[in-house]
Amino acid sequence: MELLLHPQTRSSYTRALGGNGQAWLVLGPLNSGKRTVGLSFISDLLGSDVDQIQDNPYFMHIVDVKDTIGIEEIRNIHTFLQLKTVGLSKTFNRAILIENIHFMTIPAQNALLKTLEEPPFGTAIVLTGIRSNNILATIYSRTKHINIFNPNHKDSAEYFDKTFDEDFDKTYNISGGSVGLMADLINQGSIHPLFEQLQLAKTLLTIPTYEKLLQRDTLAVDKEFFRSVVFVLVQISKSALLSASAKGNKKDISRWLRILKISSQTISRLENSPNLKLLATDLLLNL
Repeated sequence: MELLLHPQTRSSYTRALGGNGQAWLVLGPLNSGKRTVGLSFISDLLGSDVDQIQDNPYFMHIVDVKDTIGIEEIRNIHTFLQLKTVGLSKTFNRAILIENIHFMTIPAQNALLKTLEEPPFGTAIVLTGIRSNNILATIYSRTKHINIFNPNHKDSAEYFDKTFDEDFDKTYNISGGSVGLMADLINQGSIHPLFEQLQLAKTLLTIPTYEKLLQRDTLAVDKEFFRSVVFVLVQISKSALLSASAKGNKKDISRWLRILKISSQTISRLENSPNLKLLATDLLLNL
């Protein structure tokens, strides 16, 4: 399966595939297609079809549960690694994909470290994460890295066969170029939940402050919903900032820089803040 990759991402993917090592870390923004890249990389290492990798008895897939990966998952990995890979003589005959390692607890990361330092022969371990600052430096240093950058509009339109589709501009701008989200928006169309969040984001940008505050409970009802609305605010402000800069409109440039700053800060704070209503209030007062 041909992947839609930024040239820099494709280069690091190819280097990682042809280099030494048994542990890799795929880093990229939310919805950038890290799982797809990780699965494709593992299928290339094992020499198997990516569509059949989930059925491979020598493949293990770990995902976070409610934004947490704990010590029990590491115990399961150790048990899996004790299984004999009888009759297989490839360079790699067993693989583990751990998604969202930034959600892994520190004790679990420490427990995983020994496996990364001395993985069993023939075992490939692929991790994915949003950012490296939530990952132990020792884990980061013991992995080869594949950094995901968002592809440009032209390459994305050609990949999805949307070169002459005027609606693709909207899809690309909403997704911010994130491949995973772009694919979901194209496949699901207007029924994708993000379109509902887009409408709320647009409303928040046009109504007075006191009306914005009336939307606080709606915004803070759920962490994922909150994150999606703020993600859309970031994409809207980036697009509007580019337009304002091209026109030399200093007032609009200042406004969209402010909105981009508070939206970006809110996404970062969402990871560690248990009080969604307080965070929502701060955001709404500063839009």
